[in-house]
Amino acid sequence: MIEYRRPCIGDACCHGSLVNLPRFLSCCLILAGLGLTLVPVATVQAIQALPSKGSEDRRAGLGPREPALRVEFPNAARARGVSHGRAEASVLVDADGKPLDFFVTSETDPAFGRALIEHLQTLAFQPAMVGGQPVPARCAFSYDFSSQGATGMNVLDASANRSSLGKSKPSHAAIAESKLDHALEILEGNVPTLPRGFPVPDKPVKVSVTFFVDETGQVRTPNVESAGSPQVFAPVIAALSTWKFKAPMAGGKPALVFAGRTFLLAQAP
Repeated sequence: MIEYRRPCIGDACCHGSLVNLPRFLSCCLILAGLGLTLVPVATVQAIQALPSKGSEDRRAGLGPREPALRVEFPNAARARGVSHGRAEASVLVDADGKPLDFFVTSETDPAFGRALIEHLQTLAFQPAMVGGQPVPARCAFSYDFSSQGATGMNVLDASANRSSLGKSKPSHAAIAESKLDHALEILEGNVPTLPRGFPVPDKPVKVSVTFFVDETGQVRTPNVESAGSPQVFAPVIAALSTWKFKAPMAGGKPALVFAGRTFLLAQAP
């Protein structure tokens, strides 16, 4: 089992407090008067453009000295006669390149998900860059396993794009919020606000985010897809990491969900 570790980015975790649902909703109403809104995005596709060649932007990923991934085929799968499969995982990396959360987002067999996560936990990472500034961000990985030694690795983009799994159907994979029996229902969490010392904007700052919600309702590996300033990445991700939803259900069973939201941030009251 992979342990969830709540991110604490800089002093961002000190902003706000963990609140229950009634107080959370009342805070949202107060901030709505100041220009903050919390609305679902129409799709969960990334809206952040790929960094152009030579730009000051880059995605989070493996450290520059890390070789291409080579993950050992798990003995647990081999013992059950499984000869091939696939796993996908996402990692939340802070602005210093420290991994904060490792999470399996799709797997054809639990052994493959565990093997990929355990290998990723031994590696070094580098942070994303926006406008030349390091920011916390999610990076995602896909790995094809084969008992014959033919393996392949793809680094996925920040939208957690789920590519085809070929003939191996995943036994566990994230679904879109629209596939749930009921829409996600927030129970508690910090209200995202602009960081302390942020210049008073002429208009609210728009931020679009995506995140996973695990079967217990906890937000995992949140990511800022688009924002007006790199300064808002850390406090927004720190706030999202405290969010707790009612356990998502699909077909009457607990489900892993990939979702998105768009905010208009204003100064905290």
